[in-house]
Amino acid sequence: MSKKPYVSNAELNRRLQQQKAHLLNNRLQQAQPLQYVTATIGTIENQAGVLVHNWRSGWKWISNWAFILIGYISVYGVPNEVLMFVPEASQAKVTAVLALTGLVFRFINQTKNKALPPVAEGA
Repeated sequence: MSKKPYVSNAELNRRLQQQKAHLLNNRLQQAQPLQYVTATIGTIENQAGVLVHNWRSGWKWISNWAFILIGYISVYGVPNEVLMFVPEASQAKVTAVLALTGLVFRFINQTKNKALPPVAEGA
């Protein structure tokens, strides 16, 4: 069993101030020149890979929710509570409507554009 050496609060504060000063000096020495941002409309990004570039936000896409519902219905069927609200003539077409909804929403851009950084005065 090893014991940790005791370090006083004053020593810890001294080390903290020393590290802060070191970081501040490094930050001032490594100042970056201004970088300008240009925006273009309609550019095509060439991305290699199997997945789309924003696959992590896929849970928000309406089309994916429609396909999840189709999968649920194919495994468990449509709940009776839901079938009560659908006319009898249309009950067999619930899955087809969900598939069509998913297909349509796959072609709609469902991601939000990122805001450009603020422009400095006099630029």
